[in-house]
Amino acid sequence: LETLGIVIPVIDGKFQVDFQTEGDDFYTLIAWEQYAIRRMWTCDFLVDENEVDVLCDFENPSNNVISGEINQAIKIIRGRQRDIIDPYDKQLEKLEEQGFYYSETANDILSRAKAEPDRDKMFALYDQLRDLPDSIKFCKEYWAVASQQIKAEIEIKRTILEEAVTNPSLEYIRFVYSLYNYLRYSDRYDLLQDEIIFAAGLYAEKFTDNNMGRVLAEMIESSRIKVGAEYIDFEAPDMEGRMFRLSKMVEGSRIVILDMWASWCGPCRRTAMKNIPIYNQYKDKGLCVVSIARETKNINDLKKAVEQDGYT
Repeated sequence: LETLGIVIPVIDGKFQVDFQTEGDDFYTLIAWEQYAIRRMWTCDFLVDENEVDVLCDFENPSNNVISGEINQAIKIIRGRQRDIIDPYDKQLEKLEEQGFYYSETANDILSRAKAEPDRDKMFALYDQLRDLPDSIKFCKEYWAVASQQIKAEIEIKRTILEEAVTNPSLEYIRFVYSLYNYLRYSDRYDLLQDEIIFAAGLYAEKFTDNNMGRVLAEMIESSRIKVGAEYIDFEAPDMEGRMFRLSKMVEGSRIVILDMWASWCGPCRRTAMKNIPIYNQYKDKGLCVVSIARETKNINDLKKAVEQDGYT
């Protein structure tokens, strides 16, 4: 149970857990065996009653059954979107099976990436492939269907957004949260940008007692950070529980690297390790590195990672 950092054993296909809730809040179940093989299966649910029954299908999350009126309403909202998108997905899967996927331009970049012995150059080519506009990345047969899917997806999301704004309620908050979160990292929903930003602000203001409403408020606040403007100051504990404030740690520094990583994230750790020789070379010239590890209550893996990777 990720929100609380609780590990729940599954015995004979069943599990049960008791925990203290803080009002009507959302929680996330993660199937650890699935997570370990990079299949990010999750089950999100709202606790709005004393007891919630969950029936999990680890192969198909859409088959999950969760008790509670709001949980059922959330599932219906997801189902409405799948009903629109799934037919296009089936067409796209068929085209991919027939070899209609990447364009000649994309295939050329992919071939060069697979053949490139230098890792940095290889990753640069994969970045180049990722950054290609979809209309250039995919072949014309695939893009013809995919572009229609995007239009249909935009329309159903616009319809649900209008409902969410007209009748603000917890059954729509995860939908608004997901759209706003997606908007920060992708231009896919740019056509809905104004509607999404308005809905996010509305839900952040209305649902201050809900964990998802509070996260929305934090995300909106963080979106105000601009290049050249002030950073958001914060406090965080070290491995012994001592609190440190960022502004105090970086006093007198000319350049600060804020490095975000986690013991369970291999790519993050490899990137973070590259800062060690840079820090050692320039620490006496005003360079400061502040390392923030995303961990839950158990920090044993963090301590092992710090020792293994060689941080001071």
